[in-house]
Amino acid sequence: MDNCQSLSLAITNCRGDVDLRIERLDKTIELKIFQPTPTGLATLKYLFVYQPAQHLTPIHLITEGHGDRVRRLYCETWIDNSDEPTEFKDHADPDTSLLGGDFIITEEHVNSVCQIVGNNSQHYSYATSSGLRAPMEFFYYAGTPSIMRILSSTVFGDGQLGIVHLYNKITLVDGTTPLMVGDRISSSLRVEELTNTASGKRITIVGLLSRGDQAVAHVETAFLARNLAICIDKAFQRASQQRFTIQLATANDVAALEATEWFVYCENVSARVSAGSHVEFCLDSMYRFKSKAMYSRISTTGRAFTTARSGRSVHIANIDFEWGVSAKDPVIGFLRRYEVPSGELLFNHNGYSLVSPSNQELMQVVVPDSNWEYAHVSADGNPIHTNPYVADIAGLPDPITQGLWTSASTRALVECYAANDEPERIRMYQTNFVGMVLPRDKLRTELFHIGMKSGRMLVKGVTSKVGGDPVLECTAEIEQPTTAYVFTGQGSQEVGMGMELYKQSAAARDVWDRADQHMIVKYGVSLLKIVRTNPKDLTVHFGSNTGEELQRNYMSLTKRCSGNKDEVVPLFPEITLDSPCYTYQSPTGLLNSTQFTQVALVTFGLAAVADMRTNSLVQKGATFAGHSLGEYAALAALSSVFTLEDILDIVFFRGMLMQAVVECDDQGRSLYGMAAVDTSRLGRGVDENVLPLAINAICEHSKELLEVVNYNVRGSQYVVAGTLHRLAVLRLVLDGISRLGVPTDGDWQAHIAQIVSNVLAKPIDSKPVQGRAIIPLPRIDVPFHSSQLLPSVDGFRLLLQDKIRPENIDYSALHLRYVPNLTAVPFEVSQEYFSLVHSITKSPVAASVLDTWSDTALGSEEKVANLAAILLVELLTYQFASPVQWIDTQDVLFGKLGVRRLVEIGFSPVLSGIATKTLKSEAFADKRVDVLHIDRGRDAIYYTQQRHEAVEPTLSAIPAQPEQPTLPVTTVVVESIAPTVQSSGTTAPLVDVPLQALDVVYTLVAHKIKRSLDDVSTAKSIKSLVSGKSTLQNEIIGDLHKEFGSKVPDKAEDLSLQDLAVAIGAFGGNLGKHIQAQLARLFNNKMPGGFSLSSAQSTLQSAYGLGPHRQDALLLVALTMEPSSRLSSDTEAKSWLGTVAQAYAAKTGISYSTITSAGSSSGQTGAPVISSAEMEKMQQKQHEHIRQQIQVLARYVGMDLREGARLVEDGQAK
Repeated sequence: MDNCQSLSLAITNCRGDVDLRIERLDKTIELKIFQPTPTGLATLKYLFVYQPAQHLTPIHLITEGHGDRVRRLYCETWIDNSDEPTEFKDHADPDTSLLGGDFIITEEHVNSVCQIVGNNSQHYSYATSSGLRAPMEFFYYAGTPSIMRILSSTVFGDGQLGIVHLYNKITLVDGTTPLMVGDRISSSLRVEELTNTASGKRITIVGLLSRGDQAVAHVETAFLARNLAICIDKAFQRASQQRFTIQLATANDVAALEATEWFVYCENVSARVSAGSHVEFCLDSMYRFKSKAMYSRISTTGRAFTTARSGRSVHIANIDFEWGVSAKDPVIGFLRRYEVPSGELLFNHNGYSLVSPSNQELMQVVVPDSNWEYAHVSADGNPIHTNPYVADIAGLPDPITQGLWTSASTRALVECYAANDEPERIRMYQTNFVGMVLPRDKLRTELFHIGMKSGRMLVKGVTSKVGGDPVLECTAEIEQPTTAYVFTGQGSQEVGMGMELYKQSAAARDVWDRADQHMIVKYGVSLLKIVRTNPKDLTVHFGSNTGEELQRNYMSLTKRCSGNKDEVVPLFPEITLDSPCYTYQSPTGLLNSTQFTQVALVTFGLAAVADMRTNSLVQKGATFAGHSLGEYAALAALSSVFTLEDILDIVFFRGMLMQAVVECDDQGRSLYGMAAVDTSRLGRGVDENVLPLAINAICEHSKELLEVVNYNVRGSQYVVAGTLHRLAVLRLVLDGISRLGVPTDGDWQAHIAQIVSNVLAKPIDSKPVQGRAIIPLPRIDVPFHSSQLLPSVDGFRLLLQDKIRPENIDYSALHLRYVPNLTAVPFEVSQEYFSLVHSITKSPVAASVLDTWSDTALGSEEKVANLAAILLVELLTYQFASPVQWIDTQDVLFGKLGVRRLVEIGFSPVLSGIATKTLKSEAFADKRVDVLHIDRGRDAIYYTQQRHEAVEPTLSAIPAQPEQPTLPVTTVVVESIAPTVQSSGTTAPLVDVPLQALDVVYTLVAHKIKRSLDDVSTAKSIKSLVSGKSTLQNEIIGDLHKEFGSKVPDKAEDLSLQDLAVAIGAFGGNLGKHIQAQLARLFNNKMPGGFSLSSAQSTLQSAYGLGPHRQDALLLVALTMEPSSRLSSDTEAKSWLGTVAQAYAAKTGISYSTITSAGSSSGQTGAPVISSAEMEKMQQKQHEHIRQQIQVLARYVGMDLREGARLVEDGQAK
């Protein structure tokens, strides 16, 4: 005490530590606030002067050196530099990068961070064989010391107490794998921007993070110092790695670019910008300021690129612009005028919520009571987060919670609900801090899928105080699950395929139009006409000047003779210089002729992918493969190997070559065929190994062709090609194996050899007939993928060598992504891969490469591209004469490559069916793979299903009413005694009529072939309705077995639907497993969440008076009237159900009437009765139906129902 005046005042905390001290030193008052740091205490010192002459404000802050004193606190707090109290490590040069030392990730650190931010993912709790992962936040933590040094530096200057964190952004470098415990991360950061804004001075820091010598992530962060400014001559702004893609539509636009002083073509580069082409610019700009609205100096430099056919960027020009005082950058201004949209597509209505209403409570978190723990683990020791006195001086109500905590807490939810607990899928995460968070606040997060960007999901999140304002907005780019795109082969074609997308999509339409134009100009046929109308004949005329060019094109197509490889003969021997025309003919339509089938299917695939690219849906770096012909579509669609025109020429020639490889008789018939084999049907104890044993045993007796040419599903689905005689032998041998079962001594080889001998000892009819485990493939008389095609390999190689050029290959698009049919091993240019190809094919070209292989074989990009071209030619050359290894391909996709999502691109879901069956096997029991088809799975692929769920229903959103189908069920016409009275009563019940087998068969087939009931005749057989598509035929037969079990007769595909239903006979009148599953799928996928199958049945009973059997009959109609997309409300669902009910009533002859209430003024009842005339008609139809059943069953078992009558008649005649 001094004259009763206190000289100092100290405030202590509950632990007895001094938090604040005030001392008077003469006329100076010193305020010290103490802030704990990891190594001691940091001090914020305020100095005041006492001036009693100023009565109202006698105490004044001493401003001299005040900024340095504040900065000293932050230096001690942020960068822990207390051992050098007078010379902290300043960062004084804004043009140099700040290099950070190794940041080592520890398990303790990971556990602490996850516990504090509430990230409970098992990926950060349990180590795998590769180690324990670390969250994405550790990228930022690795750069935090350097960021804090910059914010404490003389470059930034004063203002640390008023700092506001604006945003963070972390972008992973392509190919970056998750962070792991033990990783050492280094950083290189620099100031990107230091400018004045209306709110204060802004600093942006960018940097590159590396793991070892490998760049792994880019980080960007920005801060604002409120109410402060820097000298204008020190303000600057960089814009690094700016990317612009422009398109100059006209020659004048190109001239305008080339006339600028800053665009300078490179020497020794022949490529030039042309009208319509795309040019990509990569620029770095530096701006100095004269005022807020005026630059004092501009510098923009960089490079311009065009894209080669291979997909590689070609550096064609340099950009160099320097200028003085200016309001704008003319380089950027020019590029903005011609810029084309990026690969970003935003959904309508802001997308859809990623969190279901039932999980909303899980999106709420409570902020911790204290910020100290997160300050420790994040190294963000800013006192405004932990010290109430500093927070008060900064003008804050309390210490505010770190924005990084809110960011990490929100990102944990993004991981769980947007990335499906697969953290590695998050490739970019940005958070904008828009509000203040205090300890103990309750926060709620909403997540929305708002669009797509370069094949990634674009997700937006908003975190708000519960019942309050937003505090954080985030954006994330999330990879789709690891995807493989597979392309269907021949046999999936259908009239009109792709034409719906042709109408809807400009990108798809462009592909079809280009393909059509090429086929007209090169071959004189319209592809669109063939696809739309499937003509049975088409004539190409050679009379005009254009016709002469066509004639030369056809005459240039040749093949090698099978007997003499040196002899070359025309592929179209009928076309000579004197030919006036050439006519293509096919009894089943030209769309089913191999050369046009292949062209159409490839175009379909390319058009589908073009539309997906327009919608930014194609995953970058995805795996791709194709089954047989599909391999060509895959390469053309997902790599740059072929142009559209090249691939059409190749598959047209391939189709003609396949057709010309076998000799035919004067009726166009060959000696060959193909058949599907299902070894699982051979009986218990018999596995797939018997098939090669049987084939080998048969081939020991003759050199006739018999080979497995498709390996599709292990143990159940194979395709065999051979002569008709050998296929008949195989059928009989497999039947024998099925009949005799497992050999008692276990010697399968001897057992099968004996069966073969027994079969060959008897006469054999070569007519294709279905066996126990073998089904002939109709209308296929060429042994595709068999050694019979080997003589054509050399001629096909010449065409491929002409089309596949090294300069057009982007190796990165093929490397370990493309899985060839021939090897089922991901593509790679290596000595081992050439050896693999040679071991399979004995290719002389592969042998030559191996003979000359050296250590420098892969020494340059050019050498790799040359070898890639050679390897690709050999793979495709031998592909059409070698088996399709789809079993091994799927093993690679679902195993080694870890595919989680398979998307089939083809008109019919063939490969998706194969994949589904494969994934049910024991080998893949632990795999979870989404199997999608481009048409049937369109909602999931395009994310339209979820978007429909999120959108409020509008009139335009209601799907158009489908055509009303015809269902041949027994009809009941109901007449009312009195006119129907409108009332609130329920609908009168109708007489319930059991289902007939024909009702189910008819609907099942129509639904499977995707036709309306009006387009399906019950007089036709399944075989005729599927137009030769054996896979579809087999699927229908399988579905019938699921529905009716053993009641389905053998050779069901050959019976008319009417006869098939009669053969099935009575079945109980209830829907079977297959139809029930299809109805469940319909209601799960296309109805709103609250409108279940039971809801529909209840509505049908209460509103329409339908009993259980009639409900089932109506639901069969519903299957054929499935909405194109999910209905968004119960109102829409009931409206759709009403449409189905009216269609059912119109086709079955019933009418719905309502029972009046008891108080109806009419005094009459609205209860329906059945007229006697209609009852007689109904009974007559039922009796006729029963009579037909008896007759068909009698024919089926070979019984003559009139045998007794004929004996009587004969006796009377005698």
